[in-house]
Amino acid sequence: MPTPPRIPDEHQRLEAWHDGSAICLIASGAHGDPLDLGEHEVEALIARLQACLREERGGRAASMATSTSTAVRPAAAADAHALAALSLQVWLSTYATEGVSDLLARYVFDTFTPASFTALAEDPRAALRVAAVDGQLVGYALVRFGAKQALEPACDTELCRLYVQEPFTGAGIGAALLEAARTAARERTSRDALWLAVNAGNRRASRFYEKQGFVVKGRTWFALGAARHENHVLGPR
Repeated sequence: MPTPPRIPDEHQRLEAWHDGSAICLIASGAHGDPLDLGEHEVEALIARLQACLREERGGRAASMATSTSTAVRPAAAADAHALAALSLQVWLSTYATEGVSDLLARYVFDTFTPASFTALAEDPRAALRVAAVDGQLVGYALVRFGAKQALEPACDTELCRLYVQEPFTGAGIGAALLEAARTAARERTSRDALWLAVNAGNRRASRFYEKQGFVVKGRTWFALGAARHENHVLGPR
């Protein structure tokens, strides 16, 4: 007599979400019998799995941030090397999704240098704020004053960068850095208005800024070598 299929317990089902076997678990049914699923049903199951993973990751990040010491403060020259390394990591994970070309490598190594962050920390035309968890940098925001943008003529304060390490996304770090950037703008200009440019294909960043009260004002282009990449210019609603 064949051994009856073993029904995964709740712990095993939860573990399945972490190693990708949840698709097989769902598709095989509770008792291991294959289910007759169509293409759209499989796509729906995969979408549900991805949603569960996002929820689990967000909950884990939020728990991590609340169970540790989080601080947002002005950057210091001593942060320069950590900021350069963090920038390389975040930029490449966001934009080098098809591999790292020589052009991309040269750009990031030329742009994100310890010397540039040392200068920014001391630049009166800029405000650099960092987020640290238990003393380790996990994100930063860079604001430039007197940065005019034709698509948003009423505001000349630019949020140049808002970078958060992937494990800390969804934990409120980005919102805290944005608030610090707005506070820096208010202290300097008596207004907390900011404008920024975001890659048109970066939907996660766009959704974040939309929730924070920004709207699209137009588009601009970021040139890297012979390629041009569409950016959306965002400003206050």
